[in-house]
Amino acid sequence: MSEKIAKEQVVEFIKNWIAEHKGLDIEALDKDEHMFQAGYLDSLGLFRLIFDVESEFDVEFDQSELFCSGATSIDSLGDAMAQTAVNVA
Repeated sequence: MSEKIAKEQVVEFIKNWIAEHKGLDIEALDKDEHMFQAGYLDSLGLFRLIFDVESEFDVEFDQSELFCSGATSIDSLGDAMAQTAVNVA
């Protein structure tokens, strides 16, 4: 039986990841702001983030589903990741 990852865990991981990689204060990140327009992520950063989330939670994503979700904020990406994650362990 596979376990789902919790959206809240993913959102926290994403916020920490962005803060660390962009040198931003985690408290200043708005989880509902458009990640690309705010400069939190670019396309390469998104792929790196996906890889790191997969590694951290031992999951894989169907990337076509993930990209079709239209996720543009930390919150919506966390939700999409939690919904599309498949355990690999």
